Amino acid sequence: MTFRQILAVLWQRRWVVVVIVLVAAIASAAYTSQQTPEYASTTTLRLSAVATSGQLQEQLGSVEVDLDSSAITSRPVLQEAARALGEPVAVLEGQVSYDVAPGELADQVIVTASAESARASRRRADAVAEAYAAYLAAQVETGVATLQERYDRSIELAKEYQDQVQRDSEDMIAAANLSGELARASALSAQLTAIGNAGAPAIVTEAARDGERQGTPAIAIIATALAAGLIAGVGLALIIDQFDTRIRHSRELERLAGAPLLAELPRDRKAAKSREPLHVAARAATPLNEGFRALRTSLQVLLPPERAIVVLTSVEPGDGKSFISARLAVAWARAGKSTILVGGDLRRPGLATYFGDAAEGEGLAELLWHAPQHDGPPSGEQIDALLRGTDVRGLRILPSGTADADTSDLLALPELDDVLTHLGASADIVLIDAPPSLALTDAALLAAHASGVVVIAAMHRTTRDRMTTVLNELTTNGATVLGVVANRSRRKLPASYAAYQRDTQTAARDSSGPRRTGRPEPAPDGAAEDAGADPADTDAR
Repeated sequence: MTFRQILAVLWQRRWVVVVIVLVAAIASAAYTSQQTPEYASTTTLRLSAVATSGQLQEQLGSVEVDLDSSAITSRPVLQEAARALGEPVAVLEGQVSYDVAPGELADQVIVTASAESARASRRRADAVAEAYAAYLAAQVETGVATLQERYDRSIELAKEYQDQVQRDSEDMIAAANLSGELARASALSAQLTAIGNAGAPAIVTEAARDGERQGTPAIAIIATALAAGLIAGVGLALIIDQFDTRIRHSRELERLAGAPLLAELPRDRKAAKSREPLHVAARAATPLNEGFRALRTSLQVLLPPERAIVVLTSVEPGDGKSFISARLAVAWARAGKSTILVGGDLRRPGLATYFGDAAEGEGLAELLWHAPQHDGPPSGEQIDALLRGTDVRGLRILPSGTADADTSDLLALPELDDVLTHLGASADIVLIDAPPSLALTDAALLAAHASGVVVIAAMHRTTRDRMTTVLNELTTNGATVLGVVANRSRRKLPASYAAYQRDTQTAARDSSGPRRTGRPEPAPDGAAEDAGADPADTDAR
């Protein structure tokens, strides 16, 4: 598949891509709207040099204090921070973390707090940092008070031992005890001095700022979803195209059929809604009517100059073969040609939709049924007697009639050739509206006595395999396929042609005036939604 073909497929199935992208966008928007935003703010504390090196712990000696950084997330610290914030302590649990950054002189502790807003995360970070600093200060204060008590006790004991030595200078035990207490008091004094000189164990060096939003931004999630939806939509469109075998382009139809494309008939909703679908619409300069004129011209080139008989069939019911047969007959008659339109669809006639009473009554079925009943083909007078005139000059109709036997048996009678031969000698062109060819042999039986057959396919409806089956069956039965017609095409003419069509329509109105011609019978309720669809050709066949 070329790049141009890929683009054509994507344009054809653009709604698949659009729907997938919209679903992805809506899903991503719903996902982001359900997510609770989270903001994180950080604050930095600097530990004192004594606390960083562990000297503070050494100075406190056997005094039990908690100077570890893990105390940041301990319940006492969080309780103090929650009290300052006016929040339950359970809200802070799991929302606070820390990281220690070692330094040459002092360590730094980075406290991170999360919240649902930028301002709340900043307040939490500041509250936890202050609570931790206060917690360390309280621990050190407790340790200092204990050391002070031990120092005072050691001084008192030293005084007692000194009094004993003064009373008895020969008391060696008292002298030794005095020496030990003085040494202990000196050590305690040194510890107290070192702790006092170290200053606060932790101070805030960088206050918290409004938190930054965490996680993937909503716009990034939506953008990613849109990109993923676009890729998925493109892939799905290409996959559907591979499994969808409907014919969409006239070039594809021509290549598949191996026969020339005789005409491309666009959809025309106005023609389908017209009360006079054949006569008034046939005069207008529309793309649909230009398509019929192109079909007529193509057939004139391919057909013999005399006794030309053309069978028009379709792949399936509802492809528009009766509509096209009727419109083509009108176009040929308006070109000054003596035209006979034969209702060759004996199973479900459809020409009465367009010609009313002129296409009803006895016709082809009765002529063929006459042969076995009277042991001979119908005479020319009998054939001419069943031809019905229409209000289109030069156009006559041989109705389908009513078949009392199997239609395939009737069309297989050799007298069919006598009937068509007489009709071919009686007009410049004979058009036969035949049944659909898929699973039916009627069209092939009719085509055996004709100059050729035209196969009609409905774009975006007829599948490749069914089209191939119909063509193979026709050629196998000896029919000459003149070409194919692409009905209900969606290809639009360039905008530059609009002026030509408007000018031609204006001229046609000016020349015709308010005069009305044709049968004032409205189109039936079962008419198709756009031009080119047979109301009688339904899928119920």
